[in-house]
Amino acid sequence: MLTDLSCKALIAESKRVNKSIKKSDGLGLFLHAFPNGSAYWYHKYPFQGRSRQISYGHYPTLSLGDARIKRAESYKLIKNGIDPLQLREDQTIQAAKEIERAFEKVAREWHARNINLWSSEHAARILYRLEKFLFPSIGKIPVNKMRRKQLWDVILEVERQSPSDAKRCIQHATKIFNHATNEEYAETNIVLGMEQSLAPQKHGHFASMKIEFLPDFLRDLERNDAGLSQDRLDAIELLMLTVVRPNELIKAEWTEFDFEKRMWTIPKERMKMRHEHYVPLSRQVCKILRRRMEENFSIKGVHNKYVFPSRKKPRIPMAHNTICEIIIDMGYQGRHTGHGFRALFMGIAKQELEYKHDIPDRQLAHKPKGNVDRAYDRAEYLKQRIKLMQEYADYIDRQKPGAVISSILTLEIRSDQIAFNHGEYQTGKSSYEIRINAGGSP
Repeated sequence: MLTDLSCKALIAESKRVNKSIKKSDGLGLFLHAFPNGSAYWYHKYPFQGRSRQISYGHYPTLSLGDARIKRAESYKLIKNGIDPLQLREDQTIQAAKEIERAFEKVAREWHARNINLWSSEHAARILYRLEKFLFPSIGKIPVNKMRRKQLWDVILEVERQSPSDAKRCIQHATKIFNHATNEEYAETNIVLGMEQSLAPQKHGHFASMKIEFLPDFLRDLERNDAGLSQDRLDAIELLMLTVVRPNELIKAEWTEFDFEKRMWTIPKERMKMRHEHYVPLSRQVCKILRRRMEENFSIKGVHNKYVFPSRKKPRIPMAHNTICEIIIDMGYQGRHTGHGFRALFMGIAKQELEYKHDIPDRQLAHKPKGNVDRAYDRAEYLKQRIKLMQEYADYIDRQKPGAVISSILTLEIRSDQIAFNHGEYQTGKSSYEIRINAGGSP
């Protein structure tokens, strides 16, 4: 039998004679020393008429006593008809499978499989939530070994930080486990029904000023006591005049605008409902856009594609929270939001301009709510929306401090008649404009 002293002597002898040497401890266990000074434990045993050999590890990392314990464990397995070497190989294969079935690995596989179905922004948000909230705690746990309570404890921690993110994480995890069961990585979806256990959330609408407060807001915007830069002022005014969502405005690119047709076409990838959306451009909007083009189409010598580029990194758009910061700087926190202009627009369109609900609703890129309505009501009301957006911009102008009410009279001369039209004029070979200002001359 070996002793620690004889083991060390064996290693020294192997180095001295410059060749490998083996020495037995009995019952098939032996230490194999090599000329480089390393030594390893091996166990040679018979199994079902064949000679087998398994390695236990490096000496002295694995001591003589520990090597004898492993030898005893191997003999217990052999007595029960289990080959220790085959068992180790099976365990190695299983460990590799578990790495492949780890929650993070499966989640990234699911994400990659579906990424073409999402916009780049949506795909990035999903991955951000997974990396921030779920991967650090449960990313390495195999999906087939994860317990529902393990996931639920993580979700509760997320809920304490952000209830909305907790809900989204459950939604993502449900789909990840659906993928896992389809691929037979796991037998059941442990996430099903978990969302119902979250604390109920109070959902409210985005804060929006009442119509009667619009003149005060416009006065504050004009006075600019907050000292907002011109691009910030333009952003808030364009948001008010186009009534798009803040994210749709700050990522607007010049190629989306057709000034000849006076139309802004927002690609479906940036729209919430994933449908291309048309925004008629009023004269007021065109004026602001032309100023933006002149002022920032090229910043620091960099050709820029965005209407509102980031100040520090012109190759990317303005930060998402900029609109919120502008409104806070103006002193309207809690009273109004970037999304609030959409509610304001709906109120003005219906109450002040007397439009029926459907036309401003389409301009807000809303779709009919019912399945039947979605199937049969596909009207876009584009002609009416063009008229509405100009009237809405004119209404905003009339609420500004010191606004002068003006009227446009168009005289059209035709071959057999003279017609007077009151309203927006159309320039052309046969059109002549007479503008009459209150208190002034034609």
